[in-house]
Amino acid sequence: MGAAGPGVTGTRGIAAGGRVRHAPAPERQDPYMGEGGVAAPRAMALDSAAAARDRLVADARAPRATATRAQRACIGLMLRHDWCGELLAHHGQVPVDFIEVYPENYLRRGPRLARELAELAAAFPITLHAVHHNVAGTDPLEPAFCAEVRAFADTLAAPWISDHLAASAHRGELLHELVPIPLTPENAAHAAARARALSAHLGRAVLLENTAYYFRPESSSCDEAEFLRALFSSPGDGAVQGHSGVPALRHSNSGHAAWLTEQGEIGWLFDVNNWVVNALNFGFDPMAALAALPLGSARELHLGGFSVDAASGLVMDSHATAPAPLVLALLEEAVAHIGPIPVCFEWERNFGSWSQVVAVLERVEEAVERGLTCWRAHASERGVRVELSENGAQHADSA
Repeated sequence: MGAAGPGVTGTRGIAAGGRVRHAPAPERQDPYMGEGGVAAPRAMALDSAAAARDRLVADARAPRATATRAQRACIGLMLRHDWCGELLAHHGQVPVDFIEVYPENYLRRGPRLARELAELAAAFPITLHAVHHNVAGTDPLEPAFCAEVRAFADTLAAPWISDHLAASAHRGELLHELVPIPLTPENAAHAAARARALSAHLGRAVLLENTAYYFRPESSSCDEAEFLRALFSSPGDGAVQGHSGVPALRHSNSGHAAWLTEQGEIGWLFDVNNWVVNALNFGFDPMAALAALPLGSARELHLGGFSVDAASGLVMDSHATAPAPLVLALLEEAVAHIGPIPVCFEWERNFGSWSQVVAVLERVEEAVERGLTCWRAHASERGVRVELSENGAQHADSA
């Protein structure tokens, strides 16, 4: 996600305030009043965080009828209320391995959505994508809001929580926007330190997403790739260090990919669509620039659709269309560099029938699998052994 997702109309409701998108005058949905009002019960817990991680990374769902591969892509879907029944009815038959939700859509709600989410959590691992933590801002983190999100994450055994590399509040006031910050090494270090502090509040790892932006602060001294490299090499416990040659996968004792799950750890949520949007708006080649990104620090990928604003001519991260061919091509190339990684598709407005959603998910899965095929071939060339554990999870070790 970047500029799309649940919006706000100014309601404070929860201590951390509201979230908006960059697109000009979109129809906004209040995350506190949007999908029908629910309170998330603490009794919703279904698995430990470690079990949730293993379910997600090992792709431990029932095999799809069409699957002939031992190694599959790990595909997630950003939850829309409209799809809950279809997800449950077709579990194991469609390319959905995990579900991502906005915690703000479920905090302080009534029982209906809580029951619905509990049903989904019984069938799918669930990750959380938050919008209110103001990770790159300067206001103090809000402990009360963090405590609510942490309790909610605990009930779902969410292995990590993601948020955005942007400012969403200043001097106690909501900005009603994900505002880009100046791209400087100092701000990269600031955001990394804030993310580690947030991780301590939340009791689990935090992933930071690169956002779409439509202007560059004049005080920026580096480009986006340089900023991301500085952020994820920032000193301090929990900084993720990528390394050349092989993806920066870490392994548990069982040999499974142990994606970040520990307090104090931070990683990158690489939003492929946002990277393309910024490239189209600011005139650089997103594919050629991929090599400059800290891909070894990526722990999840997002993709969605973009659209063009008729008035300004800007390409907008709207999440209102299927992903463009360029976005799918970049996704494939990113996976070819990174290797096995959860990939979440976001389609939040103007979506069609469930069959259309599934058709897009299948195209996403195909792109990811092509990337994995390339990654395995290159891993072999580099002398990296790619194996399957007993439950089908893919992992890599130096040969």
